[in-house]
Amino acid sequence: MTISTSFHSPPQKPDARGRVTFYYKLRGGEILEELTDLTTNINGEEYLIGGYFNAQCQRWGYRDEDLRGKQLQEFIAEKHIFLLNSSDSPPTFKHNNRQGWPDLTRVFSHSLAAICEWDVLEEENYSDHIFVKICINSNISSLYFARFKTAHGGHCKFLNLFKSKVQGLRNLISNSSNEEEFSETTRTIQLEIYKTCKQVYKIKCNPLIPNVTWWNRDFQIKKQELKALARRLQKSTDEDRIHYKIVLSKKKKKKSSVQESSQKSPTWIVETAMHPDTSSATELHTGQH
Repeated sequence: MTISTSFHSPPQKPDARGRVTFYYKLRGGEILEELTDLTTNINGEEYLIGGYFNAQCQRWGYRDEDLRGKQLQEFIAEKHIFLLNSSDSPPTFKHNNRQGWPDLTRVFSHSLAAICEWDVLEEENYSDHIFVKICINSNISSLYFARFKTAHGGHCKFLNLFKSKVQGLRNLISNSSNEEEFSETTRTIQLEIYKTCKQVYKIKCNPLIPNVTWWNRDFQIKKQELKALARRLQKSTDEDRIHYKIVLSKKKKKKSSVQESSQKSPTWIVETAMHPDTSSATELHTGQH
């Protein structure tokens, strides 16, 4: 399955006479061209396309419909694409008294849409754009194949062991008469080859990439949170601006304390990030260095 994301900047508004600029028309056409190329290249494969399209249409929550929304709606109907958004979905963008539904998620088939969950999260993220959670409830199976060390000999031993199995495998091939039997015979041959290889060759072990112990997903989230909070501070006014300024100042102090102590212990950094308000954990680790 292919998962793709897309972003399209807001179109310019019509002038006083209702005329739409050439830029607006061009961008609308470019969107459809990009989506057409994408769906054509992955034809026959399941796909999910999520994007910030800035297109207004009543189908996904807006009161009115603009040119870009009309074009996108026609494209969805023409390509038989399933939209996960609904007309009663919560807004995915809020700024002061304005709100919008610019984030759209579409899937290729009804079967894929049936196992998808699309939700707008209510948690505070200090940004005008609200998190959208998309869950695909599907079982994913992973295949693992052992690799054998064959560069250092052992081939004669392999041939001697495998010779005793050749006649039986030939009989299986001769007795196979349909696709299902041939598939089962093929699996049997592969299994016998694998068993013989295990008796002769050593398994090749791929070196593991060491994990970074001190930088983790929680640090990345906090970093993005600071950036979003700084943007919110720039856009806010009056009491909201004072509130966000205090919150940003506190979070920056916590970040600075973690950076200053980065040379002490990776464990200390992780504990501080996971429990920033717990002084006992901090004292426990800092006291050891």
